[in-house]
Amino acid sequence: MRDLNKRVETVVNKLFHGNQSAAAQDLQVSQSALSQVIAGKKNVGHKLSKAITDHPKINAQWFHSGDGAVVARFFVVSARKLGRVSGSMPFFFLGWRGSL
Repeated sequence: MRDLNKRVETVVNKLFHGNQSAAAQDLQVSQSALSQVIAGKKNVGHKLSKAITDHPKINAQWFHSGDGAVVARFFVVSARKLGRVSGSMPFFFLGWRGSL
C-alpha cells in the first residue's frame, strides 16, 4: 500500500505542482484525506483510488502497477470544465502527451 501512497504524492507533484488543495479539489476528495495519504498516516482508499484512475490525465495502469508513464498519453478534456464553453453542447479536446 505504501507504493500507492507514493504514487498519490507523485500525482500531486507532477500534475498539480505540489498543490494538495488544487489536487483535492480537482479529484473531488478532501484535502485532509489527501494530506494524510501523502504523509503515510492513511492508506489509499477506494474513493481516492477511483478518483485518480478516472482522471483523464492520469495513466491508471501506472497508478496500479507502477509501470509506464504517470501522465496518460491521450486525454480528453471537456471545454466546459476549462470554462470556455457555455450552453448545452459539449465540446471535447483530445490532447496528446509523450512521444511516439
